[in-house]
Amino acid sequence: SGLVPEKYYVGHIELTTHFIAALILLVYTLWFALSLMPSFNQKLILPSAKKLLWLITVLVFVQLCYGGFMAGLKAAQSAPTWPSINGHFLPPGLWEQQPPLSNFFNNNLMVHVMHRNMAYLLAFIVIAFFIITQRVQPHPLFRKLRVSFLLLLLIQIVLGIFTVTYAANPNAFTWFGVTHQFVAMLLVMTLTALLFLVRNQPAR
Repeated sequence: SGLVPEKYYVGHIELTTHFIAALILLVYTLWFALSLMPSFNQKLILPSAKKLLWLITVLVFVQLCYGGFMAGLKAAQSAPTWPSINGHFLPPGLWEQQPPLSNFFNNNLMVHVMHRNMAYLLAFIVIAFFIITQRVQPHPLFRKLRVSFLLLLLIQIVLGIFTVTYAANPNAFTWFGVTHQFVAMLLVMTLTALLFLVRNQPAR
């Protein structure tokens, strides 16, 4: 993107690709590090939890992509309101671009709607995961990680709300945005550790 003369800013697709690639490298490094730690050697037989964790992983990946789109398109400024989106749950202008599929990648409002509602969906599923795994008694490390994951997600949602509502304030917007990205990295690391604990389980 920086090699294209007519582009003054990094495109949102390129920015997201760069961000996701960095996170993949982080996950790979962490996974390798966990394999060397004795406390992570014990695997947990939690089939239902494992399925939910993989669903959460897919949703987190999509959410991170939309987070990159939000940053690259500066989509927060298009609807700096909460809980409504410019006074609507589904604001007008979501399908302005052609072809329609383009709206999911290039339309500021659609990207905003997707990122915001994906956060609510993730919160619902993570709470379900938290409740389901509360009935089992795995080792303390798993219990600490599941609590940390839920808390980080809730903090991340609150940071997202502040990032959006302070979009008109450049200084506050930058600080909230950077913190929002940092917590996203912690969230990914915690999810990676949870996945590591339930890896390679036999099917039931």
